[in-house]
Amino acid sequence: MSTYTDASLIYYPSGYKAGKAYSLKPTDGSGDLTFTRASSATRVNESGLIESVATGVPRIDYTGGGCGKLLLEPQRTNLWPYSRASLTWLKSFWTTTDNYALSPNGTVNAFRAVSANNSGILYLNGIGTTGVNNTLSVYAKSNTGTNQNFRFFGNGNSITSGEFVATTEWQRFTFTYNCTSTASGIKASAVMLSDLLFSDFQHEAGDYATSVIPTTTTAVTRVADGASKSGISSLIGQTEGTLYAEFLHNGNTTRIIAIGDNSTNNRLLLSNNDNKLQVFLIISGSLILSGTGASSFINGINKVAVRYNSGDIAFYLNGVQQITSSATFTTTALSNLFILSTEFAPNQQAGLASMQSAMIFLNGKSNAELATLTTI
Repeated sequence: MSTYTDASLIYYPSGYKAGKAYSLKPTDGSGDLTFTRASSATRVNESGLIESVATGVPRIDYTGGGCGKLLLEPQRTNLWPYSRASLTWLKSFWTTTDNYALSPNGTVNAFRAVSANNSGILYLNGIGTTGVNNTLSVYAKSNTGTNQNFRFFGNGNSITSGEFVATTEWQRFTFTYNCTSTASGIKASAVMLSDLLFSDFQHEAGDYATSVIPTTTTAVTRVADGASKSGISSLIGQTEGTLYAEFLHNGNTTRIIAIGDNSTNNRLLLSNNDNKLQVFLIISGSLILSGTGASSFINGINKVAVRYNSGDIAFYLNGVQQITSSATFTTTALSNLFILSTEFAPNQQAGLASMQSAMIFLNGKSNAELATLTTI
């Protein structure tokens, strides 16, 4: 099987411009993705530095190294108004110095923080969203030649994270907690006095940390990303075909990839249910198939594929068959492609995820081909 020859559409993160992410195939541009995000955002570039990306420009992200991936995230707000400057923070038993060292964005705007004892806190009042999970995150690095420890705290210093160990390399640390009181921040280590560098402190309502949202004087919102392509019925098999996606899963992915129309009446959707592959096939408003696979996603790159063919349906994850069905259907309404998006559920937000590649085939691939296609 030659995937390039057989596929009708291939997306791989490469060329892009504002409002568009180019597909490798078709080469005439008819399969290029429409990209939306009504705000600027940040990514980790090929050099490992955090950089800003303009409104509407796709983010090819290199977090963790390796190949670039199309980063797509829900809307989030950094509630912390001073993400890189500590002088306005409230302090108890800490001494801080702003613009002390190179930060993860390659400029001298990381601040130094030295604890005087293990009761020290760096904090702000009135920051947080009560009644839901909030996530604190920060880039931290030892300011000495040895490891340094620190902690996060929330709910007015009534809840504390475990000890985090900062090395001589920048790392991002996160702490998620249910917010009941809006005083939070950084806490000194319980086991040692610390001399640390900090940058890009973030406090957001949500179950996990999203990409860095810089702030200087007030909270800042990054709008959700969207990637889709409409009007491509000629590239999508109407009565049979294969849909494939390769993506980076970090435990927070919700929807992965889908084809359908602009309603919930016709759709083939691959998503995440309790860290396992969940699938929905709805044709003309009737539920043809709903199921959840047995294998869990792995933290890292995952590969999924589905053969949809009336009377012969099969889903694969990482080389292993997950779901089969002999359900029958007739369809002529599959005209749009949605990647990690919210189009099928506008009132819900997709989870953080990064797309490595996506493909559509006009024919249903055999079980052996699906296993080969999805093997890690």
